[in-house]
Amino acid sequence: MVRRVGPRLLLAVTLAVLAGCPGLASPGPSPPPATPAPVPDQPAPLAPGVPASAATGPAPQTIDRAAVRRADARRLDDRSYTVTQTAILAGPNRSLHIRWQRHVTPEGRVKQSFRADGAGPLTPTVTRSDLWGKESRYWVRSTLANGHVSTVPQPERPAIHTLAAARPSGYLAAATYDINRRSGGGAVLVSTGRVRFPRRPLPVATATPRNASVRLLVTADGVVESLLVRYDTSVGDRQVQVSISQQVTAIGNTTVSRPAWAGDGSPQEP
Repeated sequence: MVRRVGPRLLLAVTLAVLAGCPGLASPGPSPPPATPAPVPDQPAPLAPGVPASAATGPAPQTIDRAAVRRADARRLDDRSYTVTQTAILAGPNRSLHIRWQRHVTPEGRVKQSFRADGAGPLTPTVTRSDLWGKESRYWVRSTLANGHVSTVPQPERPAIHTLAAARPSGYLAAATYDINRRSGGGAVLVSTGRVRFPRRPLPVATATPRNASVRLLVTADGVVESLLVRYDTSVGDRQVQVSISQQVTAIGNTTVSRPAWAGDGSPQEP
């Protein structure tokens, strides 16, 4: 007589057999998911136009000069600022010391001063000149070496003021640079090898610069806030050494007021 086995009993027997088979043991806990290897942080750009890898090796670096200039323009063209430039030319029996200071407002109003003192062939014909105005309407007060003073309105900036109008970014020469990260952000750029300037460094009749060097400080947001240029050149048949320093200060805090000497007889304030 065959005894029929119920479904429940058959299921229980099957599970018991499977549990005793080592090849079909129930799986243990799942292994934890693999953690991907950390990706090294990319170095933050030191400044617009300055390679992100600039401060990681000893090799001279090439910078994007156009990008540096664009960033400088974006940061300053709609803000007030003051630019101060000092230039010194020194050689045998000749010297020239020039100081420009320019105050600029967001709407383009400018107040600029020029002072010069020299000896020998570099003695200036204009020892002081002040400019005030906006766009195509300027008033200029100048003192000549003989003491004569004149104050006249002019339709454009005179050469003595126009040629010194560039900000430090205008001196960003074609060269390779050693670049270091600044502790407060941004970069220090020091030229290496041959230096070629985009324009004449000074409105003075000298020969082509030789043995030039350039040092700039650039902020993290792209303002070229200071500059130091040095080079050798000649005036006539004599050698001279030139040093030019320039700084941008009072960004957003510069004001320009109409000077008293630009009053009587001048057109209305621009």
